[in-house]
Amino acid sequence: MVQAVIFDFDGTLVDSEHLHCLALSKAIKANTGIYVSPEQVGLLAGMTYTEKAKILLKDKGSFDIEKITTDAYEHFLSIALDKIKLRRGAKRFIKVIRSLGLKIGLYSPNKKDFLISVLSKFDLLKYFDVVVGREDVVKPKPDPEGYILAARKLGVKPEDCLVFEDTPTGFTSAKQAGMKVITLHNPYLKDPEYPGATMQIRDYKEITMELLKSL
Repeated sequence: MVQAVIFDFDGTLVDSEHLHCLALSKAIKANTGIYVSPEQVGLLAGMTYTEKAKILLKDKGSFDIEKITTDAYEHFLSIALDKIKLRRGAKRFIKVIRSLGLKIGLYSPNKKDFLISVLSKFDLLKYFDVVVGREDVVKPKPDPEGYILAARKLGVKPEDCLVFEDTPTGFTSAKQAGMKVITLHNPYLKDPEYPGATMQIRDYKEITMELLKSL
């Protein structure tokens, strides 16, 4: 049986991907005059703002990518805490994990104080033993650094960790860390590939206590 469960944040623990898409779409328009729809941004789910902006603006001119991404994230932070919602079934599932005596961690490229604020908003912070944010890592996903750090802070070997992710980038990060990975459905991505995934699910209700015990 696994000893710890580590969650990704955006799209996995919370329903926030649409807010990131709106924020980057707005920042690109404000800084370049070019309209990129939130849906187009969503197709790049899992990438950093910088990676997304470079792809979306390729061959369209020379732009200050750093300012675009900074503006986008600042806008995201200004709206997210009020608008963000938990992914359906997430809170119940976290309580199940805790009832089994498993440790719980979170790894996300978001700022740590924002992550803590969201967990507190939903009365979930008390369940999390470790929160790893962007300040804690040098290399973002798909590099495994963040997940390896989370496991180390939890005091658990990577192979004894189960990760929940919703993008190929995050999946690759966790797999390269040597962890088991269950992927959740991401409505922005069409037929993503997750070779070697433990399971692919649409909803947390598919994960039972008995299933967790068997992993």
